Amino acid sequence: MEVSAFIFPAFFLWCEFLLRCFNGKGDNMLQAPVILSALGAGAFCTAAVLWLGERHKKAAAVLFWVISVLAAFFFAAESTVLSVFTTYMSPGNLYSGAGNVLSNYRGEFLRSLLPGVERFVLFLLPPVLAWGACYFRGRKMREKAEEAKSEAVQAEAAQDKRSFGSRTAMVLTAAGILLTGCGTNLIRSGPDAELYGAQYSYNAAVETFGLLTAERLDAVYSLFGLPETVFSGAAAYSGGVSPYGTASPSDAATASNATASNATASNATASDATASDAEPVYGENAMEIDFSAEALHSSKNLDGLTAYISAQTPSKKNKYTGLFRGKNLILICAEAYCDRFIRPELTPTLWRLTHNGIYFEEYYEEEWGGSTTTGELAFVEGLGGNDGESMIRIADHNHYFTMGNQLQRLGYSSIAFHNGSHTYYKRHTTHQNLGYNQYVANGNGLDKITGRKYPDDGDFLDLTADLYVEHQPFSVYYMTLSGHAPYEKGSHLVKRYYDRVDAAVGDEYYTKTKYYICYQMELEEALSRLVKKLEDKGIADDTVIVLCTDHYPYGL
Repeated sequence: MEVSAFIFPAFFLWCEFLLRCFNGKGDNMLQAPVILSALGAGAFCTAAVLWLGERHKKAAAVLFWVISVLAAFFFAAESTVLSVFTTYMSPGNLYSGAGNVLSNYRGEFLRSLLPGVERFVLFLLPPVLAWGACYFRGRKMREKAEEAKSEAVQAEAAQDKRSFGSRTAMVLTAAGILLTGCGTNLIRSGPDAELYGAQYSYNAAVETFGLLTAERLDAVYSLFGLPETVFSGAAAYSGGVSPYGTASPSDAATASNATASNATASNATASDATASDAEPVYGENAMEIDFSAEALHSSKNLDGLTAYISAQTPSKKNKYTGLFRGKNLILICAEAYCDRFIRPELTPTLWRLTHNGIYFEEYYEEEWGGSTTTGELAFVEGLGGNDGESMIRIADHNHYFTMGNQLQRLGYSSIAFHNGSHTYYKRHTTHQNLGYNQYVANGNGLDKITGRKYPDDGDFLDLTADLYVEHQPFSVYYMTLSGHAPYEKGSHLVKRYYDRVDAAVGDEYYTKTKYYICYQMELEEALSRLVKKLEDKGIADDTVIVLCTDHYPYGL
């Protein structure tokens, strides 16, 4: 088929514009970097089809449709994901989560399938129209040429067309380089330069630079890592100098505009430390390591790591050091939790644990771009994740310093729970290595304990507690599920809690936000039942509950 030099540039402009229309931000199309990126990518694709068409006409037609269908599918998929989860997700996250969504969120998938197909057709419309126009135009031209020209003349015309196609491909390649370069320079000299580099976030990049640029950045940074940056007040690491500066808490806040969530530790107050008969031993938090040991310099990477660690200044112990020594520990990673809605009349247990415990008000959950698994990684590892497979990729690594492994070495019994599928994010391959002797979820025993698949958080925490409360000291990890998006009126949790939520918050929040609070009310129910069980067993004062979110409520 004949290909116009403008077909793919026009196609990609259409896709970027339509994506923003579905997102309610069609005016974003006026931004120069988005336009230049679409034109540049379109020029490259058209050049590839023209170049291949000189040698293999049928192969060029196949390439034309492969590019068109894949681009339309990808734009439609991102548009549909945005409508369901209110955030764009990188191809890596979509790929790693596709099977999980089909097996665990089939209802949401089926509801979004028809709108997704309709959007795919709309995105694909320009190539279909262009193909139809080229087909009928070419057919008429061939009929006229056969009537007016001899075979020799037709062959000469075909040769001229190939030469023209080759020259056009070269011009388009140069144009693609120029357009892409101009777009990149505009971004790097503008206010969003950090988002393009070290502060890259896939969702924010799509919103700001367009899907094509975000995808290019995602591919580059996945292969080569993010560029380094120097934050305010910090010196670049060189020869043992720490990269951590004196940035204020606001400098460390998440780039996301979402409400920050907070971590809570219960059943202890600061006064416990001063009331103790024996003062905590003050000193430094430092391990005795012989940094001159040959094993720590056996490779270039180890040598650099050893030099960096040996140059660090140890943190100081304080009055809280040893405060929870010997206590039982329950870590709870609460799905999409945000503490803005808690109040004594609505969530008495969450209110009690927050205000009678240690409350970390300057805790921020980053916009990792990888949903639950990256937030979960940060919680149990103390490391920032950069994609949806962060936890999976380190499954077989040494996790010596996780809380689970640390307490195992102190003789704690340990167990981890999730009220979703036991294979979701491949947790069945990761959690034992994180320091938990047993991992219980739906599909490997949880359904037998609770009597049904995917139990609500209340039954989940209450019924599983019997597995560990008699085995002190214990180290327990929960990943909850009830707070998961989407937040819909027809949910049984909305029907269960909406009247209570509406009576408590009134017009303070939008209706959809009230639905979200209804989902989080199941966490309140779960903690109420868990705390009561600990108190009935007489071990509440010897148990520490640590609550943290996996990510901000992106479903809102």
